[in-house]
Amino acid sequence: MQEAEQRITPSLWIAASAKEVADYYQGIFKAESTVSDDASFDETPSGETQIFNMNLKGLALQVMCTGKHDDFTDAVSFVLPCRDQAEIDYFWNAFTNEGKASRCGWCQDKYGVRWQVIPENLGELMSRPGGMETMLKQGKIIVDEY
Repeated sequence: MQEAEQRITPSLWIAASAKEVADYYQGIFKAESTVSDDASFDETPSGETQIFNMNLKGLALQVMCTGKHDDFTDAVSFVLPCRDQAEIDYFWNAFTNEGKASRCGWCQDKYGVRWQVIPENLGELMSRPGGMETMLKQGKIIVDEY
């Protein structure tokens, strides 16, 4: 089955410089990330604004960097399926280092963007006896506890 082209691009509004934001996400996603040149706009309703595009593990995003606006909430999150516990640990630790841990694999990075750091086989783990109860007790998902 051929993967569908992404035709809708989420846009994130982050109150930081474009360089800071790009460096942060490229530092986490490393070779699985790309960042375009940014475009700067001096006069916008929110002040000076920088916009750039980035791709994280195949997810195309537009990022607008300018003054403070609305905070991110759990109403929108990015699900990040991981191959194994080492990858779960890596992304969880990267996001929560300056962000916040939550429950059931959810966390937020230093900008407040919400992530669900989960194993690729979460459905199979949840189908095991006590799987749901195990997940509800966890912050970061620990695969060996299922």
